[in-house]
Amino acid sequence: MRSISIESSQGVLIDYKLSSVAARFGASFMDMILYYIYAMVVASLFGNFSFGFILPVIYLLSFMLYYILMEQYFGGQTIGKKVVKIRVVRVDGEPLTLVDSAMRAFLLLFEGFFTIGTLAILISGTSRMRQRLGDVAADTVVINIPQKNSLRLSRLDQLDELSKDDVVYEAVKVFSEEDMLFIKTAIEDYQKYKDQIRAQVIENLVKKCLEKMELKLEVKNKISFLKQLIKDYVILTR
Repeated sequence: MRSISIESSQGVLIDYKLSSVAARFGASFMDMILYYIYAMVVASLFGNFSFGFILPVIYLLSFMLYYILMEQYFGGQTIGKKVVKIRVVRVDGEPLTLVDSAMRAFLLLFEGFFTIGTLAILISGTSRMRQRLGDVAADTVVINIPQKNSLRLSRLDQLDELSKDDVVYEAVKVFSEEDMLFIKTAIEDYQKYKDQIRAQVIENLVKKCLEKMELKLEVKNKISFLKQLIKDYVILTR
C-alpha cells in the first residue's frame, strides 16, 4: 500500500497510508447519493416554477458547498469519507484552508459531477500519489485515518505492574496524549529508517521536550529518554 510522510506541527514526520481508489470511489458514491436525494427534494419543491438557468446554478453551488463545508468543519471529511474512514490532508502538514476546499470542490465539478466520476477515477488511479486534479491544485492527498489510541493499547501488557514510584520525569504531565503519540510515532519512524533526517527529528524532539518540561539535562541516549517519557506519561495518566 502506498504511503506518504507528512511533517506534523510538532516537527515529526508521520507516515500515512494513501487511500485506495476504491475507497475514494465508495466515499464519492455515498456523497453523490446524498446529493441526488437533496436535488430531488429541491426539484419537487420548485418543479412548477420557471427558474430558467437559476435552478441549475443552485444545484452546482450546493454541490460545491457540501464538499467545502464538510471538509472545513469535519477535518477534511465528508459523510462518505467518514463512513469509509478516509480524509483529505495537505501535503505540507498545514490545516486544510477554505481556498483548498473550494479549489477541490470546483474541479470536482469537472472530474466527478459532469463525468460521473470517471475522470477522477482515471486520474487518481494513474497518479503516483493517487491525486485527482483537485488534489494537485490544492496540494492535498487523501489518506486512511490511522487507528487512534494506539498508545493506550500499549499500556495493557507492559505497564500493569508499574506504579508511580517508577516515574522518572514527573514534569511529563505538561504534555498531552497527542504529544505522546507524536513522540511514539517519531521513535518508530526513526527505528524503521534510521536515516539522518529522522535522527535530526529525534534530536530536535528531545530539545523541545526538555524545554517544555523546563529541565536542563544532558541526554546521552535520546531514544531511551523519549521512551521513558512515554512510560512516565502512561503511568501518571492511567
